[in-house]
Amino acid sequence: MEEWRHFLFYAKNRYGKTETISDLKTILSHETGLNPGSVKLGDVYEILVGLFLKYTTGDQKKDFFMRIFAERDSVKIGDVILQLIGALSVLKIRDGERVLIELGEPDPSVLPLNKG
Repeated sequence: MEEWRHFLFYAKNRYGKTETISDLKTILSHETGLNPGSVKLGDVYEILVGLFLKYTTGDQKKDFFMRIFAERDSVKIGDVILQLIGALSVLKIRDGERVLIELGEPDPSVLPLNKG
């Protein structure tokens, strides 16, 4: 099962969303046992980049980073995190009956489930 699966569930809208950065810190806090106040934005960023690099193709990676850095003189980490969540939201988890990424089920003790 994917180690950071709750981030993918969040990207796929399986959890209810309030404030994205805060929600992602809550997920990391749950996964690591860290106090939510101790979770740093850079930690969330590293995990999301790792998931993005693991599951996207070379062209997707190039296009993503070219778009992010071509649009601005300076890029804020929070903006990149939001873009990464968007990119992860379109990952294929299944191909018909074949499971591409084993996620299991979302856990309501991490964040409330999306009812939509």
